[in-house]
Amino acid sequence: MKKRYNVLLVDNSPAITGAYKSISSITAALKGEIEFTFCLPKGSAAIEDSKALRKTVTLPFLEIRRHLGVIWYVPILILNSLRLLALIRKSGIDVLHVNDLYNMAGVVIKKIFPRLKVVYHVRLLPSSYSGKLYRIWAALILKYADCVICVSQSVQNNFSASPKVTTISDAIDPAPGPSSRPVRRGDETVDILYLANYAPGKGHDDAIRAFAGALRQNSSLRLLMAGGDLGLKKNQKYLKSLMSLAARENVADKIRFMGFVRDTGSLFGNADIFLNFSRSESFSLTCLEALAHGVPVISTDSGGPAELFESGVSGILVPVGDVKAMTDAIVRVSSDRALRQQLGTRGRLHAQQKFSLRASAEQLRKVYFNVLQE
Repeated sequence: MKKRYNVLLVDNSPAITGAYKSISSITAALKGEIEFTFCLPKGSAAIEDSKALRKTVTLPFLEIRRHLGVIWYVPILILNSLRLLALIRKSGIDVLHVNDLYNMAGVVIKKIFPRLKVVYHVRLLPSSYSGKLYRIWAALILKYADCVICVSQSVQNNFSASPKVTTISDAIDPAPGPSSRPVRRGDETVDILYLANYAPGKGHDDAIRAFAGALRQNSSLRLLMAGGDLGLKKNQKYLKSLMSLAARENVADKIRFMGFVRDTGSLFGNADIFLNFSRSESFSLTCLEALAHGVPVISTDSGGPAELFESGVSGILVPVGDVKAMTDAIVRVSSDRALRQQLGTRGRLHAQQKFSLRASAEQLRKVYFNVLQE
């Protein structure tokens, strides 16, 4: 009888992030072939969702990214590593899959227990953190991991050429419905969606400024911003600053701020345009979701989005931080119903053809089997 391998996947974010949503979808497609156990921190917002799909365990697993001080970093890293190592030995785990770059527990465990196969998933660009720290982390995981999975070619370009390194794109099931998404008629209002956690660098501030400029040229616009704050005070402060910015730009009555939304289908279903003005994106699952729903995408050329669509054909790219270019793109797309239909249809077709969930799941299956056969 063919052995079913056991994979322990560690996602130590306390929130439901794009990284969690992506790996959850891809591993669900491998159900029956590989036994997955997800390890999440106690209190994580993803626990309920994860338990509905697979075996899930929780540990008092502090998020290392929140404790970068010299005094706390090493003790917390060692504590996390020992907790995970005990779980690995107790559960007969074959592969440890760490779902991001910054969690060095996989490196420590590999050093202690070299027979264990370790896979790292890199979902960040150097601009997301200190460049020097990124390079150190990248060098360590390249040295100790059996395989390094990059979420995009933009991420892989930051690693030296190595047979250990491969790219597996995030992917989602195509949104249900016809291949051509009908453009709503009757109400002339153009609804714009900005879906991202409220965190500095995610571009909400640029979006508000660009929206304000576009609104002066097209009064039919409305903007909905939705996302979580990850429980971080700096993000809560950032959200308050965005509300203040909207008031200063005299657009507060045209912008609706929402919290985290678990089921985003209705948001995409009601959107005419999707924006992503992040300063750094290794991939952008939300852009892919918008494309799959047939919603025209305007995004900054911030890394991963350039790999999701062809600018001017199936979406529109604008320079990072260029509020005028953002404003012009919003005005252009919002004022042309036929262009929205064209971008939405072509974007959806491109997403369906290039980002197959089954294909990404098969790539991941091959990664596990290849490292286990070494």
